[in-house]
Amino acid sequence: MSTPENGSMPHLLLDGISIGAALFDPHSGRIAYANDALRRTLQYDAEELTQLALHNLVHPEHHDAWFANLKNVLNGAPDPCRFETRYLAKDGRFVRMRTVQSGVRGECGAVAWISCLLEEAPAMPDDISPTPAGVTIWRWSAPEHSDGAGAYRVLAGPAPEFSEATIDTLTKSIHPDDLDQAQALLRRGLSGTAGTLAYRHLNGDGRVRWTRQAVNPVSEGGGPVTHLIGISVDVTAQPGRGDASESMLRFIQHLQTRWNKPLVVADVARQHGVSLRAVQKHFALRGITVADFLKRIRLVHAYDMLAEAGSRTTVTKVCAKCGFGNLGHFARDYRSEFGELPSDTLLRARMRHRALSRDGNR
Repeated sequence: MSTPENGSMPHLLLDGISIGAALFDPHSGRIAYANDALRRTLQYDAEELTQLALHNLVHPEHHDAWFANLKNVLNGAPDPCRFETRYLAKDGRFVRMRTVQSGVRGECGAVAWISCLLEEAPAMPDDISPTPAGVTIWRWSAPEHSDGAGAYRVLAGPAPEFSEATIDTLTKSIHPDDLDQAQALLRRGLSGTAGTLAYRHLNGDGRVRWTRQAVNPVSEGGGPVTHLIGISVDVTAQPGRGDASESMLRFIQHLQTRWNKPLVVADVARQHGVSLRAVQKHFALRGITVADFLKRIRLVHAYDMLAEAGSRTTVTKVCAKCGFGNLGHFARDYRSEFGELPSDTLLRARMRHRALSRDGNR
């Protein structure tokens, strides 16, 4: 992510106040700058925060309101947007903070950055319990070797069913149709990219529950990712989050397994016995369109191809293979999703391969 020149960043303003303040990219959410007050409150250092997207520190239950306020700022709201939400601190606590978002406009007049003021708010009565029901906060240390498991520990929430639980143990309960995306979320986290995913979780009795998962990578001093901090929230009971019909699940599975094939949504819906209106309503309740859902699946596959690139891999080839017809639009959407350009991911993969080759030849 390119950052504005020091002269255009209001460092003096942000450093001179006693409450938390951050400057972030309105498209990727990546934090360009955070003042000392915010770093102390959330317990991250400057390097760690600049590797995170601010919205990935927001409690999942507040995502919709957070993005709605951001949209108002981008649409030219005359006054700053004020609201209250909870943010994830490095030690796994949720910190309730009053938030004020304002747009910082560039030379062309468009919003180029978002300034965010965050003041810790008193705990509400419903915060007596340290962790809300249905919320699990976990920490996973990056494996030292590619075939290692890494150390997994629950920081708050229900204890794991298995005393020697690992990430692999816990992913066994994820619906098979969602497993690839869940594992890809973890891989991206280990590569330094924060992200979120809604997936189906299977109870011991076979019932399906929906979980929204946020994953945040953490590194020391700007080096390799040392561990991931995750927030898992059971969202089944939220309005409109009930189990999808079997027909809808088959429709979704079709998109997930044939993501690289040309398709017409209405035809696929008809093939699986679900109306186009039902499809649109299903995704609207989840704050996304079916087109964006399919695009996100294709972007995830593109990321994996670039992150594991071979010597003949190019951005243009991956763009075409993942069903994107316009290279410029692909790069824009990719950056919006992952906070970097496809060429950045490819370059990092090639540098990693060169380093491994050098180590192997010693």
